[in-house]
Amino acid sequence: MLDRDAILNRLDRLAQYGRILRQLQPVPYDEFVSQVEHYGLAERYLHLSAECIFDIGQMVISGMGFRRPGEYREIIQVLVEEKVLSPELGRRLDSLAGFRNILVHAYMDIDEQKVYQNLQGNLADFDDYAQEIVAFLRAN
Repeated sequence: MLDRDAILNRLDRLAQYGRILRQLQPVPYDEFVSQVEHYGLAERYLHLSAECIFDIGQMVISGMGFRRPGEYREIIQVLVEEKVLSPELGRRLDSLAGFRNILVHAYMDIDEQKVYQNLQGNLADFDDYAQEIVAFLRAN
């Protein structure tokens, strides 16, 4: 059974994190990497956003009894297979698991340019994810 309240709570958090990240998007790259506050906020809130996305995905998979994913990347694949997410969005989110793993496990070697690229490119994907999850919840 789907825990709608827990999913909606994480969707609210994802939206909150997106608002914070959007404030950082207009910062020019040189300023972004030279100001630890900008870089640190972006890194942290991109990580938390990814965690929300994967937590929500796991909740949907578990609640619906879908195939269990073996790794983070498979969470998105299962959601696409089960038509929770569109294939297009699944392709756009495909690299998020790898980026999340870098943020969590390779934190000593994080490339500032990759953080900036993810800040510039992923927020619309996060919004689309939330919309597709909400549409799934309404239909189920």
